[in-house]
Amino acid sequence: MDLRAAFASISFPTKRLLAMADRWAKESTPSTSTHVAQPRYQRKQQPSLAERLGEADVQTLIHRYRAGTTAPKLAEYSGRGLSTVKRLLRARGVRLSP
Repeated sequence: MDLRAAFASISFPTKRLLAMADRWAKESTPSTSTHVAQPRYQRKQQPSLAERLGEADVQTLIHRYRAGTTAPKLAEYSGRGLSTVKRLLRARGVRLSP
């Protein structure tokens, strides 16, 4: 078998790959149809802690912290994590003590 004959026949997997490449090329070219791609599902953003607690509860947490309640006690009181409570206080402009 000479070299030309060895490369003259294309195997079935190669034919499938070439057909897929042709199909992709046709799909990627801009067409005149009015088909609009549907947006993918996007997970809804969860409301912030301040939105979930409500303004009155947030003000209560701030008031209690400024009155001397520690951040861990506030976290326990609100049923939230310590870092979450600290982040909420910082976002409202409260300076945290070390």
